Amino acid sequence: EWDLKDKSSRPKKIYYKTYIYFLLFAVIGDIIFGINVSRLWYYNYNNIMEYLLLIAIIYPFGGWVLIQTFFILESTFVKNIKLEKIDSYLIKKFVMFLLFLSVITFIFRKDVLYGDFIFYSIASIGLYLYLEYKIIKTNKKSFMNSFIKNPKSYLLILILGSFSQAIIQEFPNTFAKQWVYQNIPLINILILRVPILVFLGWVYLTLFSISVYYFVLSRTKSFKSS
Repeated sequence: EWDLKDKSSRPKKIYYKTYIYFLLFAVIGDIIFGINVSRLWYYNYNNIMEYLLLIAIIYPFGGWVLIQTFFILESTFVKNIKLEKIDSYLIKKFVMFLLFLSVITFIFRKDVLYGDFIFYSIASIGLYLYLEYKIIKTNKKSFMNSFIKNPKSYLLILILGSFSQAIIQEFPNTFAKQWVYQNIPLINILILRVPILVFLGWVYLTLFSISVYYFVLSRTKSFKSS
């Protein structure tokens, strides 16, 4: 999938383009909506340079780690990759529904218990499914059309990949407290001192990172996607 020995310009295009998407997600998904709009977490940072480091380096690097972890696990547990034909029209309709629902929950988020969390979750899922829709429309490989063909293996890959990275990243932070979660349901139900829903958040981050990669891949000429 991602041949690090390939010295041509093709892998560079993938790196550059995924970097841009991860950068945008860090600014929009984390800084704007995660911290300032929904207030689901905050950082104990003292100056702007720490935020710039987070946005420009830590987020993109973290996304690439999730992608590479996925590929390593996929090569271990899936020997014969097959893709399921999916009707992109149905996904498009569902994405439009989630977009409508995102607007409604955004408007009324202060009137509902955990309204900010609900809005953020719906919008995030909609973004992921939109990327899946754009990939599937090109008949290229995505997580979704791989998962449907081999659900047990890909569910195992998703759980191992996302939960292992969640533990590596989140458990040390329970002592350092560089970032702190707030305003989310079940915040006091912990696994290794980490709120249980944060683990589900890492499942989403894994799916999102993979979908960004396949989205870029589906739009990069002369690069194999399956």
